[in-house]
Amino acid sequence: YYILLFILMFALFGILYTNDLFNTYVFMEILSITTCSIISIKRKKDTYTSAFRYVMLNEIGSLSYLFGVALIYMITGYTNIDLASAVIQGNWTLYQANIIIALGFMIIGIGIKSAIFPFHIWLPDAHSSAPSSSSATLSAIVVKVYIIVLIKLLFRLFGLDILNHFNMSTVLIIIASVGMIMGSMFAIAQKDIKRMLGYSSVSQIGYIVMGIGLFSTLGVSASIFHIISHGMMKAALFLSVGLIIYQKKIRRVDQFAGLGYQMPIT
Repeated sequence: YYILLFILMFALFGILYTNDLFNTYVFMEILSITTCSIISIKRKKDTYTSAFRYVMLNEIGSLSYLFGVALIYMITGYTNIDLASAVIQGNWTLYQANIIIALGFMIIGIGIKSAIFPFHIWLPDAHSSAPSSSSATLSAIVVKVYIIVLIKLLFRLFGLDILNHFNMSTVLIIIASVGMIMGSMFAIAQKDIKRMLGYSSVSQIGYIVMGIGLFSTLGVSASIFHIISHGMMKAALFLSVGLIIYQKKIRRVDQFAGLGYQMPIT
């Protein structure tokens, strides 16, 4: 388990530090495989099912992102973000079809991997069936690193001129608004505590995407602040819930009556 966790951390740092679109894809694949492994580490039927669903959907996301990278390489001849951006800024009006298709595929790919609504369908099952430590890792850092990739792509690769030309701000704000509302509504309706926290993460990712979609310094700053604060908060929640499930063997919210007296610290 800990070897897998260290490989996962290696892939996370790779995604954060690399300045190359194709290297980002390679690290994404490593991250997907290790995340699948830490979800399915418990030998149960539901963990295997949710891990399989996670892998299938994440492969669709990876291939979608890779197709976008191929289109960018076709225009620019580079996968380095700085060099590709310099070429795109110089002659993007000649390749508008390529750029909008690449942008669309990359946003869909990252949307699936970071569980942006409505691409979130793998997340509640993965959270509810994975061990609580894996759920904490998944919600706190794994889905967030893809948001950082989205910020890199939007602002470092494409730039505000292209994004404003294609009205991407409106698209992101609509997606984020729907995610914020629907994620919260689904969370309120859940009986299983871990599924509730999973849908809560979908809602919070909506808030983060809303900040990015404003295309302002303050908006992106607020998003990064919320990535950090939600990572700490959701990790603490999943670990607390893990303690309750371990000690009391209960998962349903309606069974939690009196827990404040029995487990005051948790």
